[in-house]
Amino acid sequence: MKNITKIGIGVGVGVGIVFLFVGLNLYSISNLQFRGHNFNSIDFSKFDLADASMDFQLEACNPTFFPASFKNLKVDIAYKSTSFGTLTVWGKTVPPNSASVVDGRLKVNAVAMAGLFLELMKAEFSHTKPNVDPNELRYIATLDAPVLGVIPFSLSKTYLPTEFFDMLQGQGNAYSC
Repeated sequence: MKNITKIGIGVGVGVGIVFLFVGLNLYSISNLQFRGHNFNSIDFSKFDLADASMDFQLEACNPTFFPASFKNLKVDIAYKSTSFGTLTVWGKTVPPNSASVVDGRLKVNAVAMAGLFLELMKAEFSHTKPNVDPNELRYIATLDAPVLGVIPFSLSKTYLPTEFFDMLQGQGNAYSC
């Protein structure tokens, strides 16, 4: 009977420790913050026209006391119902109370961008107001961070254009590192 009690207590403590680590991991993941790395000095000459893409870097800030690991951050750029591109950031583990530089790639939907460009040119040459509403632009960010490396976990947030660019520039209280 004593051995069964000891085994039960050992299993209970082990499960408790696992749940504690899962909880701390979820807490640290949900508190990750991002901003552009050298955002004001992006070199657009490195834009690959053939692939309609460009490499970039972000800074990931972990303001918590526990490491935060994520698989990727994907930001879908949408205007009305049209996808204009995707920002994809490859994940890593960000140490506690610090920031790490993470690599990513911006992939633009060239057909959608050409359509927008033609719409703006048409309005310019016909001296009319363009049929483009910047309030319809959305940035949908999804952070994938499997818990314990296997349990799927995602966080999503939608940004308006001003919110997204403020976040990239690290303005406001959106960046603690």
